[in-house]
Amino acid sequence: MIYILIYSLIYLNAIIGGKLNNFILILLCLFSGLRYKTGLDYENYDLYFNSLPKNIWNFELGFHLLSLIAHYSYLYHYLFFSIIIFLVLYLSLKKYSSLEVSFFLIVFTYYGYWNIFSVLRQSIACVIFFYIIVNSVELSKKNKYFLYLLAFSMHYSAIFFILVIEFLIPYIINRQRIQLILVFASIFFIQFKIDSTLFMPSPWKYALEITSLVKEVKFSLRFLEMLLVFFLSFIFLRNKFDRMLVAFASVQLFFYSFFSSVSFISERLNVYFDLLYALLFIRLIVIFVLKIKEIKIMRPVASTFLTIFIGIRYYQYIFQADYSEVPEWEITNKDRFIPYQSIFNENNERQY
Repeated sequence: MIYILIYSLIYLNAIIGGKLNNFILILLCLFSGLRYKTGLDYENYDLYFNSLPKNIWNFELGFHLLSLIAHYSYLYHYLFFSIIIFLVLYLSLKKYSSLEVSFFLIVFTYYGYWNIFSVLRQSIACVIFFYIIVNSVELSKKNKYFLYLLAFSMHYSAIFFILVIEFLIPYIINRQRIQLILVFASIFFIQFKIDSTLFMPSPWKYALEITSLVKEVKFSLRFLEMLLVFFLSFIFLRNKFDRMLVAFASVQLFFYSFFSSVSFISERLNVYFDLLYALLFIRLIVIFVLKIKEIKIMRPVASTFLTIFIGIRYYQYIFQADYSEVPEWEITNKDRFIPYQSIFNENNERQY
């Protein structure tokens, strides 16, 4: 019920033109920050936070230092990190109109928000990258490299996205043929069910297989949606920043399809693209809304479309996933955040 209530508020905010954007950001911040025994990552992080000042998991230095700050300040760690994430997100979205932000918040609830509940360290790195990319024109090289270092100190996998931003995107941003090659290659991988483990060393492949991490490559509605968003954006979005988002979308499709047989790699890489994908989605919607003179009419229409669309994605994600082959020890999508508990009812037993 609480999920429906929050989602309804986000929808109403879009209907009225984003007048409650800041309130919604605060609400989402508190919702993720005050969780208790909720989320895929809760148990491991709870054990780690309770062990401070030691670093029992050998986490990255930046994350460990921030954890120590929260520890010695007697702050609830999840709330502390949630405030950091939403503060950076707020600073990133300041340059956009209220309408764009209100639309973004609808899509963000599916693409990006729940990463805070499952990959906390990566989520911090992701919003730092989002800030870098959104402010790529204004940001000096010195500040950019400092933020790169900060993101890397949150999660070592950030080096992957740093390489994408610094080398791959500048190379393909004005080479539309290469973007199309990446996208058609992604279709090829999915269509012919190319298993990426074929390209891995035998010990790696064997380790993945015995831990049940290798999945069958399948054509999904998510992949179809990503293709549709890419091609529409490729055709209709023309300014320099939008073209950069389109380039990121082509790279995302390629990695998503190539590693689709190894879900945990695909998910971990995809996390870095979620916020940019949400922004591209919204840029596309806004372009069509602004082309209609009666924007007061189109605003609720677009808001309703986005809300229904994301609602359907939630339904598929939670209730239509096939768990028949999921090992008993592996947490499912439902287990990530249903039912929700906060620190205010921490004495209640978590039930499924």
